[in-house]
Amino acid sequence: MSWWTDRQDKDPYVKLRDKKQYISRAYFKIQEINDKYYIIKKNSYILDLGAAPGGWSQFFTQYSKNIYAIDILDNFKIEDVNFFVHDVFKNDLFETFPDFDLICSDMAPNMCGNKFIDQANSINLCFRVLEISRFKLRYNGTLVMKTFEGEDFDLLIKDCRSSFGLVKAYKPKSSRVESKELYVICKYFKLNKKNNTSNIWYLSILLNNF
Repeated sequence: MSWWTDRQDKDPYVKLRDKKQYISRAYFKIQEINDKYYIIKKNSYILDLGAAPGGWSQFFTQYSKNIYAIDILDNFKIEDVNFFVHDVFKNDLFETFPDFDLICSDMAPNMCGNKFIDQANSINLCFRVLEISRFKLRYNGTLVMKTFEGEDFDLLIKDCRSSFGLVKAYKPKSSRVESKELYVICKYFKLNKKNNTSNIWYLSILLNNF
């Protein structure tokens, strides 16, 4: 038996996922986040980034039909959701969308095994999500995004606090113990959209050199 199969067999959230017939165990992460921080209101407009296969969108459907989901992969399995195969670093699609009450990102970079590059790639994704949020969030809106502990995490938190009234880092119980993932919860969006670009893009330049 492989280590992966052994881990899956012992994971209580995998068993609960199968029992509940959820798309993925990620469902429980966003459920925990909502239980703690109350991020979703009825009929909210929601943008789900890195949505495939659809664990978070599946959770959102009990609250709203106004869900827009994006991924570069096309294995999205939830019906009645506006799903688009798209690269989040391209702006053209976002310009056609409405403004949102909630933007969520469970995106993670393709891991290469170098912890410094992997963490830098993750932070770079977060800064991109933050920029999208500054462009497409409604006043007092909420942002939730996954990142990984490491260098520049404090810089990300500082940048988030310039745009939101409340910023917290949270690790759900359903996140595996060995995982370095954290979720950044940002509430009460306050930034004037005339100043909606992030002032930190050195990571993009850095990563293009690898």
